[in-house]
Amino acid sequence: IHWWDVSWFVPTLVIGEAVIGLRFLFPKATKLAFVLVVLHMIGASLTPFFTTPESLLSQAFVWTLEGQYIFKNLLILSSAYYLLSLQYCKKK
Repeated sequence: IHWWDVSWFVPTLVIGEAVIGLRFLFPKATKLAFVLVVLHMIGASLTPFFTTPESLLSQAFVWTLEGQYIFKNLLILSSAYYLLSLQYCKKK
């Protein structure tokens, strides 16, 4: 992200991601954690699609580093959904 100052943006992002991850440790906070993960992944994953979509795949249709980052985010999102579904399966 080139339009934000790295000196405050990166520490804020790191703290936010850690807080979201810690929320998954507490069953009552799982639903809120899932919502926060979805919002975070929308911002983190869709930004490259709109700013530099050509940087996601190389000319040989191989994932670039940015493309791998997007794919990793999709895996994190699916894992968060799985953790959320575990909470609802235990209730039944």
